[in-house]
Amino acid sequence: MKYDGILFGNGMSINLISQLKKYVPVEKQYILNIDSFIKNWINGKLTERENRQLYRAFYGNRKDKWKYYESMKSFFADYYEKYDSNIEYVANATAAAQCLASGKNVSTSSEIDYVFLAQPALYTILNNTNAPTYGKASIYKNIQEEYKAKTNNQELVQASVFVRKSDDKDYNKMLKAYLENLNQAINEAIENPTLVKESMDQISSEEVASIFQINSNAAKAVLEDNNGLGLGYKKALDNKQSIDSFISLFSLGVTNEEIYFK
Repeated sequence: MKYDGILFGNGMSINLISQLKKYVPVEKQYILNIDSFIKNWINGKLTERENRQLYRAFYGNRKDKWKYYESMKSFFADYYEKYDSNIEYVANATAAAQCLASGKNVSTSSEIDYVFLAQPALYTILNNTNAPTYGKASIYKNIQEEYKAKTNNQELVQASVFVRKSDDKDYNKMLKAYLENLNQAINEAIENPTLVKESMDQISSEEVASIFQINSNAAKAVLEDNNGLGLGYKKALDNKQSIDSFISLFSLGVTNEEIYFK
């Protein structure tokens, strides 16, 4: 099967884009953002050469498709007029935290109203007295709670342990022991956040910043605030309904019970 082009989602390609950015002139960097690129296209801001290249991406060397090409532009223009969300993407959580701290997109310098950011980075920025947004920024929506409200109290799973399936009894015994230890460690961290701080303090501050992107005091404070990190442990099979509820948002059907570790 042949494809005229492949569109990578922002989540998959954002790191690659950030690496390419330094090689692209500032006035051309909109081509690295599909949203900005389409807006430039429908508003007639692409150069003649860029228009030809985009046309070829859709229709190759055919000369008789300009009418359809222009009609697509009209379709996108109508869509953006009705549904333009003005969502902008950044490379990672650190960049998102910088956006919240400054009130601007670190990549485009545009003013922003909302930032999608998880704990504990959120706690760190909201409590940073040197941040320009200190005392002004606040939590608008808790995504976990919003998700529960819209899915009949299902949970939004953010991390999972994937293991190799095997009939080896010793291997499966080792896996069960590992998962039991993981469960115990998570429960101990929730019950006594000081243990988390003590463990993090055993490695250098540089390593802590690199791995966790926050310091041990912030991690402890967020855990003490009603388990603000949202730590928890559930067996995947016991949580199958929540998993299926989430992937149904992408029309992926339901998971097969056979894939779950028992």
